[in-house]
Amino acid sequence: MSSSKPSNNYPPELRERAIRMVAEVRGEYTSDWAAAQSVADKLGIGTPQTVLNWVRKAQVDAGQRPGVTSAEAAELRRLRAEVKQLRLANDILKTASARSTASRSPPSTCAVADTAMRCTVPAVGAVIAASIFIASMVATVWPTSTSLPRATATTARPGAARHHHRVRTGSRRAGAPNTASGATG
Repeated sequence: MSSSKPSNNYPPELRERAIRMVAEVRGEYTSDWAAAQSVADKLGIGTPQTVLNWVRKAQVDAGQRPGVTSAEAAELRRLRAEVKQLRLANDILKTASARSTASRSPPSTCAVADTAMRCTVPAVGAVIAASIFIASMVATVWPTSTSLPRATATTARPGAARHHHRVRTGSRRAGAPNTASGATG
């Protein structure tokens, strides 16, 4: 059985000792592999490749060998996980926004919850908080019915007649049909 993380099976002290021993005995052997094999046998480490991997990783971390250091690798893992969570939260918010825009009503909590079930626990908290905020904002912008209320001369703001074709200004008799909306009488 081959694993990509066999170093987790050994204590850090043993790894450090193996790295020091390889550096000390390297001159006695014709290759790094032979030195790693000798140290692995002396310390009871499964394979020489494990020791050689530790040595190379230590050389990268010390700047003696090109490559990604342990600290850089950890930072990359953290950033990739964060990007994954942010993309998922963005997808959830886009879905909620698209659904609420299409129906002209606040986003369904079921739609947000169904999509949120795919994300990790920290992302769910962030998404729920964002969804609650968006839902409160949507509720203040969109009416609860699916159609917008019709503006009339009595409900329109002053000057709104310039912007809304249904509002008619000027003198108007009570009960007269609204000819701007296409009704005839």
